[in-house]
Amino acid sequence: MTKDEALKLALEALETCGDDEWHTDDDYGMMQVYDDHKVNEAITAIKEALAKPAQEPVAWGVFEGNLHDLFLTQAEAQEMAELKGSHAKVRPLYTTPPQRPLINEAAIRADEREACAKVCDEVAETHGDADECATEIRARGNNV
Repeated sequence: MTKDEALKLALEALETCGDDEWHTDDDYGMMQVYDDHKVNEAITAIKEALAKPAQEPVAWGVFEGNLHDLFLTQAEAQEMAELKGSHAKVRPLYTTPPQRPLINEAAIRADEREACAKVCDEVAETHGDADECATEIRARGNNV
């Protein structure tokens, strides 16, 4: 079951818990009425959907350092890997790679420029000729 299907079931179950679906119980007081079957079905569906990986593999590869064989099922790939020996590894293949956290390239470039400028400052202290170098490197941050 997909996550969308699980969400639809959950919504359907929650819709059975309307504002006007209350009754009084002698032992427990006011209780909300809902469809037990739908709620339990939704809970199970949500747990199953959340247990699945975020992205399904589109194929399976047998790797011997590099990709050597491609299969549509994990079982076929595993069988081939066993035939090839212990060095062969099975890995899932996806249409797009899992997203990596975004990096702030501008901040990295600024840090690199500053590191270069500090080297120029150190050279200027010992040789006296690098003051303009550090100034120029720091100024490039505004133009790049």
